[in-house]
Amino acid sequence: MSVLHCVGAPLRCTKYLLNSLTDDKDLTSFDMDDIASDSHSTHPARRALIYRLLKAKEQSGMSFSDIATYCGITNVYCAQLFHNQAQLRPRTARRLLQVMPHLTQKDILDMSKPPLRVHDSIIQQEPHINTLQQAMMHNGNALKGTCKHSKGNRIMLFKRV
Repeated sequence: MSVLHCVGAPLRCTKYLLNSLTDDKDLTSFDMDDIASDSHSTHPARRALIYRLLKAKEQSGMSFSDIATYCGITNVYCAQLFHNQAQLRPRTARRLLQVMPHLTQKDILDMSKPPLRVHDSIIQQEPHINTLQQAMMHNGNALKGTCKHSKGNRIMLFKRV
């Protein structure tokens, strides 16, 4: 589905794009080059953590969607956890340890720390991200209206706890 076919249903299209971009049923392995190329993953300890997390996922044979379903979280949040882009919460940590036996307590502790949030200009070159960005821009008014309707005139911000 291309962005141009989304004129009649912008939110459904964006949801479709998110699902199609994050459906990793066929992806069972990962490439260390992807980790090394992340501009925000230049710290060796962070690269090592991400490598261990993705290796544990690969050893489990489960997709992000499978893990997310078991843990009661979204597949995008699950992927963010494994790429050290989101903070792991205690309730999710307990479930994650049950489903991912290859994770260590140190990995869980590291995932529980707030991650460093940085802008990665290189990732914008990735075709999937570019397509998603185009969909967001194409459907911006509808998304803005939906956010405004549910949140009023307040700007949506990430809440840090």
